[in-house]
Amino acid sequence: CSAAVTGQYIFQEKTGQIRKCKVEHRTQLYEAGCQFIPDKTQTSPASIMYMQSLSSVIEFCDKNSHNAIAANMQNKFCDYRSTWEVIMNSTDISLSPPMNTPPPAPTVSFLQTQDRVLCLVLDVSGSMIGQRIARLKQAADLFLLQIIEAGSWVGIVTFNGAATVRTWLKQITDDAVREDLRAYLPTSAGGGTSVCSGVRQGFKVFLNKYPSTEGCEIVLLTDGEDGSISSCFTEVTNSGSIIHTIALGPSAAEDLEKLADMTGTWIYSLLNTHSADQVLSITVTTRAASASVPPVMVKSYMNRDTNSYPSPIIIYAEVSQGFLPVIGANVTVTVESASGQTVELQLLDDGSGADIVKYDGIYSRYFTSFKENGRYNIKVHVQGKDNTVRRGRRQSQALYVPGYVENGVIQMNAPRPEVSEDEIQTNLGDFSRTASGGSFVMSGVPPGTPPDVFPPCKINDLEVEINDEDEFLLSWTAPGNDYDIGKAERYEIKMSDNPLELRDATFNSATSLNISGLTPEVAGVKQYFQYKPENFTKENGTTLCFAIRATDNSNNTGDVSNIARAVLLLAPLPIIPTSPADTTLSHGETNYTTASTHVQTTYTKGENNNSVLNNITVIVIIVCITVIIISAIVSITICVLQKRKSRHPQTGM
Repeated sequence: CSAAVTGQYIFQEKTGQIRKCKVEHRTQLYEAGCQFIPDKTQTSPASIMYMQSLSSVIEFCDKNSHNAIAANMQNKFCDYRSTWEVIMNSTDISLSPPMNTPPPAPTVSFLQTQDRVLCLVLDVSGSMIGQRIARLKQAADLFLLQIIEAGSWVGIVTFNGAATVRTWLKQITDDAVREDLRAYLPTSAGGGTSVCSGVRQGFKVFLNKYPSTEGCEIVLLTDGEDGSISSCFTEVTNSGSIIHTIALGPSAAEDLEKLADMTGTWIYSLLNTHSADQVLSITVTTRAASASVPPVMVKSYMNRDTNSYPSPIIIYAEVSQGFLPVIGANVTVTVESASGQTVELQLLDDGSGADIVKYDGIYSRYFTSFKENGRYNIKVHVQGKDNTVRRGRRQSQALYVPGYVENGVIQMNAPRPEVSEDEIQTNLGDFSRTASGGSFVMSGVPPGTPPDVFPPCKINDLEVEINDEDEFLLSWTAPGNDYDIGKAERYEIKMSDNPLELRDATFNSATSLNISGLTPEVAGVKQYFQYKPENFTKENGTTLCFAIRATDNSNNTGDVSNIARAVLLLAPLPIIPTSPADTTLSHGETNYTTASTHVQTTYTKGENNNSVLNNITVIVIIVCITVIIISAIVSITICVLQKRKSRHPQTGM
């Protein structure tokens, strides 16, 4: 954050040897792997968000101490504002009154996980005769063979007018145990219905092995035709168990739903109001069958759950396996309005548009197809093909400090653990996932066909490089007409030596580039533009900044992009090293620069700057001697030819 933090830029070889960082020719930035080593002793008090490990750092940076020219995520996504400015503008601060008394002491609870303990409580009353008992067994088969996790404890109870323990708790250690449990599933039905008898018998199954029913689960499948369910409400509440209820048929008692609600879970009720059979689609979230192989998981969310027109909704879907992000998946969402109108949208993980970071496993997209007010429901579909892989371990975004400079000596810390290439590039094969994305409530949508009020989205990935002809090559991902959908109408590209002049408020006053031949592409397409400034004086350390924004055919203008910077470095005359050690830095050498994003060329003490003059002198002497020798050869040749011509003027012989 603060450019006042001092230290050294170094590159550590695999052998452990340390040298100065090199500068990439095309980008004019330090090479990949270059590290900034801060001085152990500092005077700068900021910033906690940058390097809180320094003893001098005790505050957030503000607009006075913030390094607004640094090419970091803070400036890119916070419009070059300091951390303190962002904090003070947040609703958490502005809407919260200051505390006049010390905060209360925190309450700490220690929790410990236990094995999953579950009992199937199955209805075998007379109303289950026929297709219902067959469906019950089919569902229980699938649950035991594919869904319940290895290591779980499972028991089975059946009930009609009374309850029977089919099997006490058995731990699922292999497929043989699963098959053994299947043998206890019922195949016939008859008699009355007493749901509470089945629930009480399920509690006995738990207490046969454990001292308490706390945290145990009951999966209760019944037609619910029982008017005495409320008689066991107190026992259920005091048990601490979780009851999942599945009701079959239209005659389930209302108390069956209360039985599930009081334990913090849900009830599933199926009712066909038609005379003929109907197709039923159910989306179910399952657990992994093996605890040793983490499943591919999908977590969906939005930027807000209530929205007013014309603000867009951003839909996110995080796809991961364990702690590793999954990239290369095909992620689509279906957005359904209150009247049943649906819109399908593909989410992207390419770092453009609504997506913040490329290849982080979080797929994103803007949604603006608002047709009416009311609630919109979201469903996420994820499809994995052969090219879907796991990416690198999701690292903390906190700065890793590779070492410190103390008393002029570099002290390196242990390197950050790296994930092996084999682990992160594992092919996941084919898979499919469906998840609920929740819902949002929309208001303010105008009736009929609304006007075009949505601008192109902000360009987040503008980059610039310099070629050998001093031309600037700009690249970015094209935005759309409505945020990241469609195609924009035109671009504006501005240039300045001060990045702060390229922000929204001052963008119009910056120098414009001639882009007469540049036309926008469809959203998502990579675009390039080559520019060579006129009357440009190339000086060492010259910095040029570029920014771009798009406008659609309704003159809706998007936000100004991130600012891309290019720093010109003139290569110094080569220095002939006297030994290989002259090209590296030892732990005792000092090479101080500031933690600024300016790229600088520096020398360490121990290098002989006079060697540059000596090299120039040697080159000049060599050139002079060469010129003298060539002149002598030419003079002798001319003299010989003239003498021959004077001896034989007629014949030339």
